[in-house]
Amino acid sequence: VALLDDLGNPVSGASVSIDLFRDGSFVGSGTGTTGTDGTVTFTLKNASSGLYTTTVTDVTATGLKWDGITPANEFSK
Repeated sequence: VALLDDLGNPVSGASVSIDLFRDGSFVGSGTGTTGTDGTVTFTLKNASSGLYTTTVTDVTATGLKWDGITPANEFSK
């Protein structure tokens, strides 16, 4: 999922912070910066099997205000 502005354009250079959960239990937090396509990738090395979900905790982008919404997401390993 890409970070988009209110006009649907990708937002590059935004700081995105997340909390990561495995099977509903907190695993850790991370912060990354979006690329030119508005996406950021988070990696968990040596991840155990389970259902992973993220909750966005903060988005900072110059001139824009985050709407506070975390898109539906999950990844099974």
